[in-house]
Amino acid sequence: MPLSKVLFSFQGRIGRGTFWAVWLSMMVLSLIVGLVGGAAGEDAATVVLVVFMIPLVWVGLAIQVKRWQDMGRSGLMILIGFIPFIGLLIALVWLGCIKGTTGPNKYGDDPLQTPAV
Repeated sequence: MPLSKVLFSFQGRIGRGTFWAVWLSMMVLSLIVGLVGGAAGEDAATVVLVVFMIPLVWVGLAIQVKRWQDMGRSGLMILIGFIPFIGLLIALVWLGCIKGTTGPNKYGDDPLQTPAV
């Protein structure tokens, strides 16, 4: 699957490895942007973080939707993350640790069985 489709599309499925790779990359990139923005001053940091956060939120939602779909569940399961205190932890553990549906499901082919291009 092309990287642009992994990052920006809400259709299809991704495996746990792809989820973790994108999620950890987003966290490292957020840290770097936060540090650079903070060093540039308060006003510059605000602008940099707002501009950076728009695509980051989109990518975060896209990979979560595709992971839920990999497990045969609706992408609306991302709403579990809005449960106060525990929702994000539950979603992270579920998305990052639970194996997806083996074989094709209604959201697409199994990402672990799809031949590499």
